[in-house]
Amino acid sequence: MKGLYIFPEGSGEWPSTSRFYTCFEPVMRYMSKFFWLAQKYQSGPFDYVRASENYSEEFLEGLFVDIPNERGNVVMEVQLLRPDFLPELAPYIYQDSIDLVGLRGPELAAIDTAGGFLQLSWSEWHEHKRSDSEEYKLIDKLAQVCFFCEDGRSWEIYAKDHEILNAVAKHISKTLDLKSEYLELFERDQRLSR
Repeated sequence: MKGLYIFPEGSGEWPSTSRFYTCFEPVMRYMSKFFWLAQKYQSGPFDYVRASENYSEEFLEGLFVDIPNERGNVVMEVQLLRPDFLPELAPYIYQDSIDLVGLRGPELAAIDTAGGFLQLSWSEWHEHKRSDSEEYKLIDKLAQVCFFCEDGRSWEIYAKDHEILNAVAKHISKTLDLKSEYLELFERDQRLSR
């Protein structure tokens, strides 16, 4: 799966508005098609407190799809969100560390697909080793689009539809003081280890 790595130039700063929304604004409509698997986050997929200033608790709670993310007394930090999540709550997405994986519906199919990612997370947890290549294989096979944020330093988007990537790259080059580079999903670990 082809992707785009987005980062501030030099030691530059990110725009003060939501980095996620700012970077991916031109393709937000496309995002409304998918269920969203949120994983590897530190504080949740989005800022619930800020979002609750503009959205009812019923709406926010209704975004979450129940998935079996608990075994014994261990809860895996993974959530599945309905298509209403994006673009609606894009301005509230946390900018720390998060993976967002766009999965096709209907809901039962999205739950089943999320189960594959959860199974991988559980096996990694039990074996105490991380297998990015296995996760990338699942993303390449099952996801339509995905995003990675690394400690708030960068955003990445990978998509099956290359027009999505081209629209984001064009937007960034014309309107934002950011850099972007194309890369392949399976090249991601090489870039992270530099």
